[in-house]
Amino acid sequence: MGVDLDCIATNPNSTVLYGIGRAETSEDFDYTMIFRSLDNPANATDITWRLDSYRVFGDASGDHYKYSRFGNVDCAVSSSGEFTAFFYNPLYSVTGRSKLVPMGIQKQSRGMLAPIWGNMMYGWTSEHFVHQSFYIENDGVETVVHAVMDETASVVRFGLVDKSTGYLQLAAVWKLVDGRFMVGDLTDRIPKLPNPKAKT
Repeated sequence: MGVDLDCIATNPNSTVLYGIGRAETSEDFDYTMIFRSLDNPANATDITWRLDSYRVFGDASGDHYKYSRFGNVDCAVSSSGEFTAFFYNPLYSVTGRSKLVPMGIQKQSRGMLAPIWGNMMYGWTSEHFVHQSFYIENDGVETVVHAVMDETASVVRFGLVDKSTGYLQLAAVWKLVDGRFMVGDLTDRIPKLPNPKAKT
């Protein structure tokens, strides 16, 4: 069972690398796996990986993390080793605005992998959008933040994960106004680009 890592992130002091990948079995089960490097690798060719945690998703639970369909993945790691990965989900285009779809997975402090859910209202509706995840610290509490920006670089939407529900929720919006980003309303939408004309 070979695994390709879809995203690699480092802890804040850059001593440990984490990565996420997926593998299938002949029984139609999907293994989502988080790998961790040994501490302080000397260089990029000296990295030794070990399996840190995993979760099995079968047909009954639905396809949660399937990178062959989810084209864009980004990830971040907290100082305590909490690993979070977010991915663009193309199912957005065939679901209603409020229908929850898989958008990420998080390795929590006890080592469990918990799904992250979101919907179209968050705004990550195109695989071409720029996106990044990172942790912030406030009064000793680290929180993962996900940011997504449209192709015109005019709106940035920030999301936070509700730990009690696993939902990615819109927390803030920045809008470009007269060359400067200003705090916008949560109702501000990412502008839609005109569809390119078909070539004849």
